[in-house]
Amino acid sequence: MRFSNQRTAVSDEQIISAIQTGDKDKESEALKFLIDSALPVISFYIKGKGGTDEDIEEISQEGIIALWQSIQKEDFQATARLATFLFSICKNLWLKKHRQAVSEKSLLKSFPREEPVSMEELILREKKYEIMRQVLEGLGLECRQIIISYYYKRKPLAEIADDLTISPGYIRNKKYRCLKELRKQVLSRWRDL
Repeated sequence: MRFSNQRTAVSDEQIISAIQTGDKDKESEALKFLIDSALPVISFYIKGKGGTDEDIEEISQEGIIALWQSIQKEDFQATARLATFLFSICKNLWLKKHRQAVSEKSLLKSFPREEPVSMEELILREKKYEIMRQVLEGLGLECRQIIISYYYKRKPLAEIADDLTISPGYIRNKKYRCLKELRKQVLSRWRDL
């Protein structure tokens, strides 16, 4: 079986078979064919949402790995065309990356890192960090673990969920609520300085 860039040349079943058989040459050709056929749509979507060529490369590589892992499972059943499935995976990966970037920018805006130019500013900065530390400790153990793991240790939410033996959906919602409460309390106390 030879793969080419002609869409009609290879069926999804042939691609799945090539991946599941374990023949590295056929698998490599199948994945290349699949990414070549799906990349224009993935690229158009990510660039349309403000992504760069590097983002496209990173997301498409992560997407093809996720698709490959899905196809390797014994119970894999294609419910859509593989190119559509790959696009869906890449779209979700891009949205996740974009949400994280927006969240990190938002957090950085809440806690600016400006170099102090005077002793008064240095003292004020130290007071702000102390307030932030106190508020974080007052939020409770679970909030503290989630915020520190996500923002300081840069762990993905799925890993934090595993560490705390909690569902990823709950972690995502809890992180949002904890961060919202942290900002509210910190900004309120900063206004009093």
